Amino acid sequence: VYSAFEEDLAPPLRRRVARGEEVFYTDQIGAVATPADRNRVLSGPPCCIVASSGMLIGGASSYYAERMAGQAENLIAITGYQDEESPGRALLDLVAEKNPDERALALNGQRVHVACRVETYSLSAHADAGELTGLVQRLKPRACYLVHGDDAARRALSVGLDAQLPEGVHLPENGGAYHIEATGSGRGRGYGRRVPRAGISGGRALGAETLCEVRAYVAETGTKGPFRAQDLAEIWFGTEATTLSEVEAFRLLLSSKQAAFEPDRKRPFLFHIKEGVAAPDGPMEMNEARARILSAFPPDAGLFRCSAYVDEGAYELAFHFPDVIRDRYGDLLQRLETETGWALRLRDTPHQGRLFEEAQAALPEGATALKAPALRLDQRAVGMVVAVSTHVADWETRAAAASRAFKVRTGFDLIWERPDDRNAASVPAKRGDAYEINRAYAEIRKAFEGCPHAPLRVGLKGGAYIEAAFISPVVGQRYRDVLDALEKRTGWEIRVRPSSNQEQIAQVARAMTPDACVVRGSPKMFSDRVVVPVVQAPDEREREQIAEQFETATGFAIAWEAPKG
Repeated sequence: VYSAFEEDLAPPLRRRVARGEEVFYTDQIGAVATPADRNRVLSGPPCCIVASSGMLIGGASSYYAERMAGQAENLIAITGYQDEESPGRALLDLVAEKNPDERALALNGQRVHVACRVETYSLSAHADAGELTGLVQRLKPRACYLVHGDDAARRALSVGLDAQLPEGVHLPENGGAYHIEATGSGRGRGYGRRVPRAGISGGRALGAETLCEVRAYVAETGTKGPFRAQDLAEIWFGTEATTLSEVEAFRLLLSSKQAAFEPDRKRPFLFHIKEGVAAPDGPMEMNEARARILSAFPPDAGLFRCSAYVDEGAYELAFHFPDVIRDRYGDLLQRLETETGWALRLRDTPHQGRLFEEAQAALPEGATALKAPALRLDQRAVGMVVAVSTHVADWETRAAAASRAFKVRTGFDLIWERPDDRNAASVPAKRGDAYEINRAYAEIRKAFEGCPHAPLRVGLKGGAYIEAAFISPVVGQRYRDVLDALEKRTGWEIRVRPSSNQEQIAQVARAMTPDACVVRGSPKMFSDRVVVPVVQAPDEREREQIAEQFETATGFAIAWEAPKG
């Protein structure tokens, strides 16, 4: 297995490979291979546990964290980047802001008291900007597409990479389509145009007036921008006299305080002719507008993302609980639109993690959650299955009060469900001759072989019934006859999951949208339909045909939204 890479290994490791010994594990380092091993580790002597995911989003890390967070002698070490919506980020924020006695974190659907130490260490396995640049220099591609990472990091990396690539750097938008064609090796240079040009410098070095002269040349010849630093360098030096060092010097000149060119807002390695100061009644500069919007809302408003759609002149605001924002901050939203010149729209979907945290916090005294909250987006509701202590005499009153408070806070309904309230027909006991659960799963998969749709996931719920998750409940109910036959055969009740797989529906929406329409961003999900933002909508005949195919595939309606005018 390792023979192809042995020459890159340190001598001790090469010797271990030669002896047929394990490379990654030793007497002090071992694998946790089974659930029983996890419990053995937790009950054993002090040790260091390395577990994924590093953001505590499920997997082994959340399992260990749930069981270790409550003991002060334990340490949870966060070793890499934490997405703003991840439990790992919530844990760091909790430790930084909360009194130790008040720290509680939602893990695996349970509220866990956090008494342990929490530290951060920079142990990222990702390459840094210098290493990525070195990789590009070694591979020598003609172009590079930066598709992963924060926008600011991608833009910063693109500036350093652009000079290395004949056809430059591209920063794709989410949902965008890009056509790439293999080409010949070209001129074999690491920069510059394919058509040689003479320079206008006459042998002069770069100076204070250089950019003004280049700007005047570009304007006089009608050359269209935007321009790369190497394009402008070649106008000055001439193609044959331009080297990478000259390109870098020109780029530094462009980044200085000068009045001839300005960087593109989204791709800072590209430059436009500076046309002068915008009119006072024009829209506010993009970053200034974003800063103004973010500063206008108090922390408890829950604004966690502010995304610019430059071609629409709009910002999309993502709040934890969008259903209550319009009523509470409607006047502020209007004032910000007037002040910034940008349209503001609200993302329709809530922050699921925060919604579930609020649901857990709403549990009345005497009630215990039996499973994680369930999001019912089409109903704008959260379901909670709870057990209620026999000492609680006024459960209905407490539950109603908690639901009202939850509605005020989030705009969602909170629906309580108690197993002992279900009748025998709703949750029957499995038959005595019911299939072993894995055999039942296999029987379900076999029954859907060759069907246009199949369950994306099947799972045992509460030990009482099997839940089959389809792309949407509408699609699942089309197969009720198949599921009824399976119930008789396997001895298990089989229910269709009441929620949709929004991510897969969005993927189907993007795939079915014709390339000529050019998808501009992420599809917007509603309870029964999807709206895809595009440069131009399909024609009427295409719309009808695609809508029919899409409804068959997903159970949802589809529409397209193009810029007005």
